[in-house]
Formats: sequence, structure tokens, C-alpha cells
Amino acid sequence: MVSLAKLIDYGSDEDVSEDSHWYDAQTNEAELYAEVSQPSTRDNDAVNCCNDVVISHSLMLYNHQTPSETACSYLDDMVNQQQNTHHSIANSGYVSLGATNILPVISDLDDLNSTSTNTSRQIVIFGSGDFGRSIAECLLNANYRVVVASRSPAMCLNRLFLLNAGAEILSHKEALLRSSMVVLAVQRHHYSSLPLSRLKNKIIIDVSNRSETVRRNRMSNAEYLQRLLPESIVIKAFNTLSAYTLTDTGGGCREQYVHVCGDSPAAKDQVMILAKNIGLTPKDAGNLKESRRLEELPHRLFTSWRCPCKFTIIIFLFIWIFFFFKFQLCRNISDGRSWDWSAFQRILLLNTRTTSAVTATILLSLCYLPGVISAYIQLMRGTKYKLFPKCLDAWLKSRKQLGLLALFFGILHGILVLCDSHISAKSEEGWREPTIMALG
Repeated sequence: MVSLAKLIDYGSDEDVSEDSHWYDAQTNEAELYAEVSQPSTRDNDAVNCCNDVVISHSLMLYNHQTPSETACSYLDDMVNQQQNTHHSIANSGYVSLGATNILPVISDLDDLNSTSTNTSRQIVIFGSGDFGRSIAECLLNANYRVVVASRSPAMCLNRLFLLNAGAEILSHKEALLRSSMVVLAVQRHHYSSLPLSRLKNKIIIDVSNRSETVRRNRMSNAEYLQRLLPESIVIKAFNTLSAYTLTDTGGGCREQYVHVCGDSPAAKDQVMILAKNIGLTPKDAGNLKESRRLEELPHRLFTSWRCPCKFTIIIFLFIWIFFFFKFQLCRNISDGRSWDWSAFQRILLLNTRTTSAVTATILLSLCYLPGVISAYIQLMRGTKYKLFPKCLDAWLKSRKQLGLLALFFGILHGILVLCDSHISAKSEEGWREPTIMALG
């Protein structure tokens, strides 16, 4: 759209005779009258009409002619009619024509759109600690304008790093005027120091986790913050990521998932777009009550080890029981004589040694088997860009844990072989052969 921002003034020239140009002036006014009288059929006819008026009157100015009051008044009425009829003029302004001047006040929509875009690309961060610094760095790398709010900007933690990275450090009052989205990177016991009255009608992204190991109350930090700010929208996100993860990956690791939960779908969409822009993979976790589960995740230790460890324990117990029947029970039952309790004296070394060897072999084979299966699946599909089944995907992700567990049972088998050889050896040379076999 053409932006008209200049005031065009014109009038009669004292050096030009009105009588000599009277005929031309009337002709131009008639042409203007006919131009604006035609009905418009396009969405932008109102703007074109205004541009025609300006061009035609500019020609009059070039010819030193002054339109009459009647023609200008009619032009004003026609522009008003076009303004009410066509929506395209609604956001553009109003053109006023007078006896001696034209005053266009059409604003540029591109400028308005760019201003709105710049505002949406601004993020306010409360908290200048390690996490606040890391998320500020990720936002700056994604071309966001970051404003860090601090009670004392001159004494802000990580001040030099934030300023060098391109962030602004302002007071709470000044920072909250910059954006409607606020990242709250402070702990729950610092909520009382926040300017709660200035956080109204904002989208608050809570990234905190509970500090105590055992939960004393059922309300999460996000729910408590929503109770403090009933007129704001609280979204729980980014709490499952550490500051080191954000800094180490630079926000560019798509395998890092961001769980987002909140009661406002529109606000969640904005936060998920924000997470995607900084290079993370957002996942909708539900409403704000799900923040209780999200705050529990960082306190769960070795979550990726649970399934492999359970599977390993089941395999180990099954094989141990099998060898117990084979070495202790079946031998006495098959003989048909009185029980030989001497077989039970080596139950710890013999059964555990053999079981650990078989378990290590099974776990090691399970490390390589899913790779072979996935290769055949890709060959059958003819592409490598389709997702694997969930069970196979979980199996592939647990190969590292299975390999380490196989190494553990292999070492355990070697230690038990050495112990058994020393106990059962009758001479100095009796333990050498089992030791060599155990060490491979």
C-alpha cells in the first residue's frame, strides 16, 4: 500500500491569471467529479480513489489551479462513502480535501505489522541465574529480543555476559512494558518479591521445580502461581531441561523435548512455537494440573534405566532358578538315593557364576539384535524416514543400558570364577587354567 505522509498545500498563484485558466480548472474538476463518481468493484478501490484524487490535484497544483469549494466538498463526501463501504480503507486512514490543501493521513500497514512482529519477538525474563542466562542465550540465538528484569539492574547476576550477548537489563517496571510474555526463572519462595500487580494480563512461563525431595503439599508451583495471578495465564514449560542442556546443545537439539501444560490452548500454542523456534521439540502435556507430574520428573533418578534393569533382573532370576533345579534338585531326584547336601554347599558360587555368564551373553545379544531388526524394517519399507514401532524404538534407546549391564555381569562372572578356582584348587597350579579361561 502506498503511504501518504506529506501535507500538500497549494493555492492560487498571483502571477497566473485566474481568467486565463478558468476553463482548464473547470475541466479538471469535472474529470475529478467523474472519477470519484464511478462505483468500485475491487477491494482496494477506496485507496485507488484517494490516490487518483491526490494525483489529479497535484496536476492542478502543477498548472497553478485551485479547485472550487463545491468540488472539494463533494470529494470529501465520496471519500467518506468509500471509507464506510470498503474495509480496505478502514485501517488506512482518512483523506481530507479542503479549498486550499489536501491532508492525507493514510498510515502504512507494513509499519504496523512490523511493529506488532517486533513486539511479539520480545521476551521478558525474571531471574538472571544459570537457567535465566541459558534460556536468554537460546532466545538471542533465535533472533528474539530479550529483556532481563531485575530489582537492581546495576547489580544483576551475569550482567556482563547478558549485555555482551545482546540482552537488555531493566527494572521490573520498565521490562514489563516491553512484552506480554514473561519467563519466570525464580524459585517459589521468591514469588513474594515479584511485582504481582504488574504481571496482570501476561503469559507467565513457569520454569521452576520444587526444591524439597518429598512433596508436602499437592499443589504445584505453577498452580500456586496461577492462584497468585488469577488475571494472568500461567504455562508450565522448560522445567525438565537443565541450564547445562540448554547451553550445551545451544537450543539446536531436536531430540530435547519440552513438555508444555496450561489451561489456555492459545497461550500453549505460543509457548510451543517459542520452543520450536529455539530448536526444541514441544509436546502438549495437558492442563495445568499436569504440572504436578512435570515437577516430579527431575526428582526421578535413572528413569532410562528402569526398564532395562527390571528386564535384567527377571532374566537373571529365571536362569538362576533353572540352574538351581538342574544342579541341586534334579541331580538328587534322578539318583533315587538319599539327598546329597554337598551340592548345596556351592550353590552361591556355582549357580551365580553360571547364571551371570548366561545373562551377560543374552544382554549382549540384545544390544545388537534391535539394530538388525530395524535395518530389515527399513529395507522392507524402502525408506529410513518413517518412525519405528514404539516397542522397537524403546528397545533401540535402551541398548546403552543393556550393554553396560552385560559388562557388569561379565565382570561378575570373572570374579566368581577366580574365587571358585582358589577355593577348589588342591595345588598351586590348580587355579591357573580357570583364571585364564575367566579372563578370556
